[in-house]
Amino acid sequence: MEPELLGQTWEFPPELFAKVLSAKTRKRDAPAHELEGVDDIDNYDCSIDSLQPELEMSLRDFDGYKDLVDSTRERDHYTGLANFLNACLTACRVALGNKADDSYYRLLEFFVWDKETSDGISGAHPLKPDLASILRKADGKFSPPDKVFWSPPEDQAQMIVPVEVKDGWKDLVLQAGTYARCLFSASPLRQFTLVLGYEHKKRRLRFLAYHRGGLTASRELDPTAPEGQKDILRLFLSLLTWKSPADAGFPLWCNESSLYLPGRMGGSDKFIADIDSVLHNSTCVRGRSPRVLRAKKRNTIPSSNSDRGELGSLEPVTQTALRRSARLQKISGNRASHSRSDMAPRKSSRPTKSSGQKKSLGSSGAKLSTNEDKPIIISRSRAAKEPLVFVNQAVDWAPESPFLLENNTFAIKFSWALSRGPNNTIIEPHLLRECGGMFGIPKHLYSFRAHHKDACPTTNHLFLPPRTKRKNTTGTCSMLTFILLRSIVHCWGMSFLLWGTRWCQRWIRLHWFGPLFTHISVMTSYYNMCQKNYQHRDISIGNVLMVEQGIKCEPFTIEKSQRNSDEILEGTVEFMSKALLEPNDEVIHSPVDDYWSFYFSAQWACVFRQALLGEAEGDPKKLKYLRSLLTGGFSDRDSGTNSIVDELRRVNYHGYFLASIQAFSQRLEPGYERTVVGVAG
Repeated sequence: MEPELLGQTWEFPPELFAKVLSAKTRKRDAPAHELEGVDDIDNYDCSIDSLQPELEMSLRDFDGYKDLVDSTRERDHYTGLANFLNACLTACRVALGNKADDSYYRLLEFFVWDKETSDGISGAHPLKPDLASILRKADGKFSPPDKVFWSPPEDQAQMIVPVEVKDGWKDLVLQAGTYARCLFSASPLRQFTLVLGYEHKKRRLRFLAYHRGGLTASRELDPTAPEGQKDILRLFLSLLTWKSPADAGFPLWCNESSLYLPGRMGGSDKFIADIDSVLHNSTCVRGRSPRVLRAKKRNTIPSSNSDRGELGSLEPVTQTALRRSARLQKISGNRASHSRSDMAPRKSSRPTKSSGQKKSLGSSGAKLSTNEDKPIIISRSRAAKEPLVFVNQAVDWAPESPFLLENNTFAIKFSWALSRGPNNTIIEPHLLRECGGMFGIPKHLYSFRAHHKDACPTTNHLFLPPRTKRKNTTGTCSMLTFILLRSIVHCWGMSFLLWGTRWCQRWIRLHWFGPLFTHISVMTSYYNMCQKNYQHRDISIGNVLMVEQGIKCEPFTIEKSQRNSDEILEGTVEFMSKALLEPNDEVIHSPVDDYWSFYFSAQWACVFRQALLGEAEGDPKKLKYLRSLLTGGFSDRDSGTNSIVDELRRVNYHGYFLASIQAFSQRLEPGYERTVVGVAG
């Protein structure tokens, strides 16, 4: 979590933080938001600004702080803190009167939890928030549930705002970030997540808003002092101004079963599409967090701007395994390093051979998890009962030709596009416009900015300091401004992890040149981007797909090649070359680094592939250990790579596929080494 938040944290005064959280509408005289513009809180009328009388009323005779204790033991604070937070909510509801009746979180209730949640992110340890909050039943009776879920099945309690208690802010913020990651995983398209933090040593409270650009927090608030109580009540009043899921950061136009989308002309040809499958999903807090869906357009046109989207029986969609999607950034002249101690830099891009010491797979030193994975499941059957609402979206680019779909099926990519440079340039739409339809690159139909509410673009801009005060707290890092961008394309594919499965047995064989053919085909699509002067810079297992039907490759030459550099070093750690991860300011991300990313992606696909029914799958413990090496730090990945290339793969240990693919790994890896030497020399 630390690499995700490093250098991208801000502290707001409570008055400004309350405006950012508050329900809001765009001012009539505010300029329209441009794709490459930066939004500002001054463009909005915030509901909290009109609630000064209610704030003063909530303070009258407020004594909720009396339950707070003064103790050095963390657990001693849980009950008193839960009572205090509920007292704040009660005081705000009473002050609002009838205005609270339609509040989205009017039934919010905090209680002591301090045990594992009933779901979690696959591959991560189960989490134990100290306090939890859910929406209680409207009959007024409340008793803490036996189970709490981040993404619940039918009739189960859902975590709304988790609370973390610790004696220091750094550890607290990082732990709270893991809760934010679960909240994002349960609703991947939400704009922000909210966690409360209580530093019990000083008895101070913070509201923590995690977003795709990092973390924005309120100042330390003293719940035992009148001024601190006023600020805390102000922030709870802001939460109670939320009238719809959109105010809380959720998309009204997507319920994880269906999408209510504009057509290429905007709202005049809007349509509903049902989600068929998730082609790719990323699990992170800060970053682009790309999510790719395969969807099918419905034939019926809704008669109104809302639709129940009931689709009958739907199987749940499972989140993909946890991947650290790192966005590394230069800080004080050095590249940010991974927090793991074994991420020490090395001088060569090639994995180094271990000095005569080889670990035995499945040995006593193997890092094997004792916890069962508890993947977050998005309950599509439950989600389908949530109404879809059409929201006006800004279509930024569409071709002149009519919007045509083959079999009404398309892929839609969501990503938090990063603005670059002084003009806030967003690269992806330009790339798709110029490269779409070339070999290995999807045909681009149109792109548009997401709006969770009319006239309110879905960005992280409001969680950044206002224009007049834009200075990072570290004084060394530029702010990362993101906007949720959606692109609809014709082409779709399957993960490299399907190498050798029945889906692709028609054209990929299990001997070594089958995967090599696929690998080279993907690299050819990369060269197509290069000829247009674009470089991908995040080649990983999630960004490489196989298509069922091949696409003709046209000849080309690379012209006008040039090297561009900016201060943001992008990539996913597990697939980046070691040269990029070294603390060296002179290193420029080049195609050589992308070659290594292709290699590490192919290696990942071989090791993480699931065996076919009846196929020898090997020893699960040995495979699990080998997989843990590839997800570890520098030295772990080196050991895993060297093991795959040099050590004999046995069918009974490592399965039929990994054993048969070793020849491919041995032929490909030395070729990359020669490429590096040839280009660098």
